Amino acid sequence: MSWVASDSHPPSVGDRSTSTVGQTLVDAWNAHDPARIAAIHSPSFSGTDVGCALPIRGPDGVRQVAETYLRAFPDLRFVIDDSVATGNRVVVGWTAKGTHAAIVMGIPPTHRSVDVRGVWTLTVVDDRIERSVCVWDIAGMLRGLGLLPDL
Repeated sequence: MSWVASDSHPPSVGDRSTSTVGQTLVDAWNAHDPARIAAIHSPSFSGTDVGCALPIRGPDGVRQVAETYLRAFPDLRFVIDDSVATGNRVVVGWTAKGTHAAIVMGIPPTHRSVDVRGVWTLTVVDDRIERSVCVWDIAGMLRGLGLLPDL
């Protein structure tokens, strides 16, 4: 993992705790455990995901989104490509791989395997994710599913 701070010193204990949240989140996703994914989020969590029409609220909202993606891609695996933490913020660049086996975003299963890159920007309070912005390559996923032409 990488780190960035306003001075040239290593991250503080709080920063190290914050920087582990990204790995903890990836581990929960890779365990395919929606309850564990939800438990990493604070009760007052608010987040956005470019693949979701509405904001995601609270751990129950997170659990529902996780269940949807895990049902659609039952072999889904995340790998952290890069991570930067400072203060109570962490940005995690990731690659996800999976086979499209159920409806997601209104798209019937194609049974194609896709690789998708994305970024989470997380705000951490008391070792839980309070806010999240998830931006990922939807067009790349659609190309991988055979629904958009290659550029």
